[in-house]
Amino acid sequence: MPSENRLHPTSILFSLLNSARSLILPGLIVLFAARGGNRYEVWAMILVIPATLSAILRYLTYRYRFDESELVIKTGLLFRNQRHIPYSRIHNIGSLQNPVHRLLRVADVRVETAGGQEPEAKLQVLSLQALDEMRRRVRAEKAAQGAPVPGTIGSEGAESVLQEEPTGDELVALDWRDLVAQGLVDNRGMLVVGAMLGLAWQFDLVDSAFTDVRRYLPEAAPRDLIGALSWVLRFSGLAAAFLVLVRLLSVVWSFLKYWGFRLEKVGRELRSRSGLVTQVAASLPLHRIQVLSVREKFMHRLLGRLEVSAETAGSSQEGPGGSSRQRLAPVLPNVNLATFLEEVEPGADLAAVDWRRIDPRASTRMIRRGLAVVFLLSIPAFFINPWLLGLSLLFGALVVIDARREVVRRGYALSGERIYYRSGWWTRRTSLARFSKIQSVSLVESPFDRRWGMANLEIDTAGAGASAHRLHIRFLPKATAEELQTHLAAHAARTRFRWS
Repeated sequence: MPSENRLHPTSILFSLLNSARSLILPGLIVLFAARGGNRYEVWAMILVIPATLSAILRYLTYRYRFDESELVIKTGLLFRNQRHIPYSRIHNIGSLQNPVHRLLRVADVRVETAGGQEPEAKLQVLSLQALDEMRRRVRAEKAAQGAPVPGTIGSEGAESVLQEEPTGDELVALDWRDLVAQGLVDNRGMLVVGAMLGLAWQFDLVDSAFTDVRRYLPEAAPRDLIGALSWVLRFSGLAAAFLVLVRLLSVVWSFLKYWGFRLEKVGRELRSRSGLVTQVAASLPLHRIQVLSVREKFMHRLLGRLEVSAETAGSSQEGPGGSSRQRLAPVLPNVNLATFLEEVEPGADLAAVDWRRIDPRASTRMIRRGLAVVFLLSIPAFFINPWLLGLSLLFGALVVIDARREVVRRGYALSGERIYYRSGWWTRRTSLARFSKIQSVSLVESPFDRRWGMANLEIDTAGAGASAHRLHIRFLPKATAEELQTHLAAHAARTRFRWS
């Protein structure tokens, strides 16, 4: 029997760090609460002892070995688990390194197959030499079996691996201007602000902050035009300062996450790496892409950029990685879209397809539905303050504008062996999928659809997540929906689905 290998001894340290991350906030709260003399709270910190024992036990019981045709991983002491992963099923061996990893020359390793949303195995942590050995063994065994060689992106610092890897065609490389644009578009600064507010709440800083804000604003309601203008200007200044703070934090988050982002095409595979503090390397075989999506927020359009993502089948990782939706190009100049699609999905051209619109009566349905909601919300608002009805009129106008613009924008197209679908006028989203990726085509009718002679077509592919731009085409004339369903189902039946 081949010899068994252990995790790197520092895996105990990283397990404790992971536990500490989940305990650090309650631990700080406990320590601050103990300042009042209730020393018994400090004894609650003794809970870290089980985490320490668990980390040591995990290190002592985790084994892996390379058999002739499979990777075998054994875990557990009382409840033992032995997992067999055939080399032919391994699609990717990903790695992740934060500064501590790089200092100790180790990496988190994820072995991925096409079988699930999570990696097949997570090895925390391996030395770079052990990671190199795993990759070489898997590559050699797969080559001997005639199977496609998996993605084997080297981690930063894994010099021996990087020297073996071929370089591919660079599709995306983000510079500092792209990172600033990404930060301005992706409003992640709100998450940081939310966390800061949570901490401020814990340490009773919220009241003092609001006291400072109230000092800045006039104490009484404005009684004349000059007072009203002063109040509006001061409030606008506060709002603008808050928005600037959020955007700055978003830009910082963008630099941390996407620093050095590069996407390359090596053969039939996309490979990426990014990260300033925690560096993530990932790969994605092109045949695992189920749906390609292009998103343009309002800020994207102002900056002349867009985002390209992919829904994939099987396991996934953060980076272009994270859930089943992977950002292939977090931010891309819109003039480069055609070239990018030609590399990733040859033959797909969004500018050349003949878009067909949904039923124009859909705007009437949307307006009626939206106005009904506004009317119901206006009833309690009227009893609170009759002046709030002015907001109802504003929302009603927005409902009408949104419905009319949406019907003009929403549409679908069939071109070549693909279906295209677009929706949204404020945040524009366009998706495309090959007929061979279609899992099912459903015709859905609600009572309102039957009354209007409409139907919805739901085209499902593998790997579509909840946040995906689903190929669900609503408000089609029923005859059109039935014809489209028959057409797509026939094409899907003639083509062989490839999960991986």
